[in-house]
Amino acid sequence: MLELAMDVLGTFVRALRLLFLRPVTRYATEPSRIAVVVLITISIASGTLLEAAIAGENRYVSGWGALAAAGGWVVYAVMLWLAKPHYAPFGLPRILADSAAIGTLTAAMVAAVYVAGKSTGNDESWTLFGVFGALALWWAIALWRAGRTAWTGSQWRYGFRAAQYAAIVALLMPDAPIVRGDATQPGFDVWRTANAYYSYYAGLYGSGEGDDGSSPVKWVDVERTYYMQPQLVSAALDKVLPSDPNRSEIYLLAAAGFADQDVFKSEVEKTRELFDKRFGTAGRSIVAINHTDTVEDTPLANVSNIENLLAGLAHKMDTENDVLVMYLTSHGTRGRFAVSFSGFSFNSLTPGALRAMLDTSGIKNRVLIISACYSGSFVEELASDNTLIMTAASDNRTSFGCSNEREWTFFGDALFNHALRETYSFESAFAKARETVSQWEREQGITPSDPQISAGSAIHAKLKDVAEAFAQQQGSQESAKEDDIPTLRQAADSR
Repeated sequence: MLELAMDVLGTFVRALRLLFLRPVTRYATEPSRIAVVVLITISIASGTLLEAAIAGENRYVSGWGALAAAGGWVVYAVMLWLAKPHYAPFGLPRILADSAAIGTLTAAMVAAVYVAGKSTGNDESWTLFGVFGALALWWAIALWRAGRTAWTGSQWRYGFRAAQYAAIVALLMPDAPIVRGDATQPGFDVWRTANAYYSYYAGLYGSGEGDDGSSPVKWVDVERTYYMQPQLVSAALDKVLPSDPNRSEIYLLAAAGFADQDVFKSEVEKTRELFDKRFGTAGRSIVAINHTDTVEDTPLANVSNIENLLAGLAHKMDTENDVLVMYLTSHGTRGRFAVSFSGFSFNSLTPGALRAMLDTSGIKNRVLIISACYSGSFVEELASDNTLIMTAASDNRTSFGCSNEREWTFFGDALFNHALRETYSFESAFAKARETVSQWEREQGITPSDPQISAGSAIHAKLKDVAEAFAQQQGSQESAKEDDIPTLRQAADSR
């Protein structure tokens, strides 16, 4: 046992010297097979802890991810064995042990950078991206040094094989984290990219269907899509009806910010259907969606489009008397609403940017509903006497229900699909939705998301009048239907 501990500890000391470009013993004594297994296990565990931290609170373990991680090490070992020099003994255990220790230490560094970025609010900055790139290069250099000093007969390829094969395996591994969660972002996956290319050309030159008869992955022409945006924004605004001067109207702008999960697109479309039928926004609602299925006919939900759509709606609305309902759904971090679409380079939406574009539009009465993790961080910046803000989570909690197979997130389901079907009061609907979400979270044993609400006195009075008007209108319609019943009975009797 002591010998095993010394093997493991000695390998970590060696890995530190390799990382910091310090001299190490060439052709060092190889560790035992048990030590190699322990070091690889530690490396996988360190990566798993990093994934768990990034995944957020609503995380779960993926068996496929664990299999892929173990399989990657097997493939790496086999590739090294097949490439071994034939004229000298081969230090395979030494290279594997060094690689595992270097991977563990690099994962710890990535975790430290990630935590620092989260604490300073810079977790989505280009600076952080550059630091991660530098750490990846540092990892590769250390692996090259490991191969050069452990591979007996180091003049053979100068030790590049170990680093080369490790990089190849890392790139070829499918995007399969062991721990996933609502905040897990899709990583690079060469297989998914290859499938997109295959599906694109199959659609051009073949039947356009997969082996199982399913539709291929849709390939997006990024440049063409960018240039289409002014036309799509203009077309969407052209369909918007002007305000009725005799009453206060509701206008809806709903945006789905995250393209790689269908739930956000579904939620925006269903929310629009609800408002068009229940709140009279037919002809007064616009959606912006990041999704491959909608790029041809719907504006993208990027910051520039949202700003232009708000400005266009302001020209159609009575900005003093009408009410804007703005619904944003995506992933998020503190002070950031995620705007993401593979192949596109988008800025995240911040509270300050959203407040600025709303103020510039001149729209006075605002109902802002934000469904994303940490969305409560938007409340303080957006609060005003004429603004009602509802968020799916507090500024230090995650929200839930972002699974790809769902039609609604937890918050969207509770608020739109349940509460607002029973009342015209947004504040009453929020109270009911908060209770519903809390019940679902208790049943699943997950940390409460703690939805937030902030309502100014002016918007409170305005929405009260709007709710009473819709309730009165519904009552009149129901009375009219009841008045028609005797007439229908008389007609039936006359027959």
